[in-house]
Amino acid sequence: MSINKSDPTRKSLPWSNPPLTKYHIVSGVSIIVFAGLFWINFRFALAFAAAYLLLIAIAPYTLKLAFFLPVINKASHSTNQIALTFDDGPDPTVTGPLLDLLNHYQIKATFFITGRKAKELPHLIQRMIQEGHEVGNHTQHHDVFLMLRRKHTIRKEIEDCQKQLLSEGIKTFAFRPPVGITNPKLYHILIQLEMYCVGFSCRPCDFGNRKTKNLGNRILSKIKGGDIVLLHDVKPNRDFSETNWLANMEQLLNGLNERQLQVVLLSTLINRPVMEKITPEP
Repeated sequence: MSINKSDPTRKSLPWSNPPLTKYHIVSGVSIIVFAGLFWINFRFALAFAAAYLLLIAIAPYTLKLAFFLPVINKASHSTNQIALTFDDGPDPTVTGPLLDLLNHYQIKATFFITGRKAKELPHLIQRMIQEGHEVGNHTQHHDVFLMLRRKHTIRKEIEDCQKQLLSEGIKTFAFRPPVGITNPKLYHILIQLEMYCVGFSCRPCDFGNRKTKNLGNRILSKIKGGDIVLLHDVKPNRDFSETNWLANMEQLLNGLNERQLQVVLLSTLINRPVMEKITPEP
């Protein structure tokens, strides 16, 4: 998947000379400190090692920490703009009405989709693109335990989703890991695939639309300029009400307008490309 790296719009992407991550720095410093403490006080060395291991255990579940790799969680500058992102779709009952709503309000969003669902519902992917939305990679099957798998498995999940999108005429650069979990393996996989990791800075903790009561108000109570908002366009179970969910989405859009927060594409907010349209691969 080669691209024109001389394109100035892509100069901010970490495809060459990648920076050191917090993981690299903390790990290197920890080795030096542990070695020094080992000769001074063995118990202090053990305590330090335990603290380091605890950090490593917590870090995969805290995407905002950006511990294992660089992660874009919000705009890097002061702005009144925000980006709406939707994960886990497309969905046969939810995504269409959502696109209708966004079209009515003339708002563009970014959808982090799974390759499996894209294959099942290609017309919704094409509609997203035709109506000016963006598409990012959310793996092929949304395996919640993916970051516990082997490097080969992680790469294949991302690549398979890329291949499915390529068949739809979309080359994506932005990747969001399932349930926001990362690990050290992901860093070099994304660099090799010429991609970068996107997180979020505002979430309503909807648990994949399993908790949608007052969803709109929960976001409006905390959102601020520069935020990347995490939402989901899925129907998780039989108790989910598309009508109530859409009402919450409409409440959110109206509330953002009242607060003079402008909804823009993710690429506009973070000033780097999320995807590009290409000739579909067979």
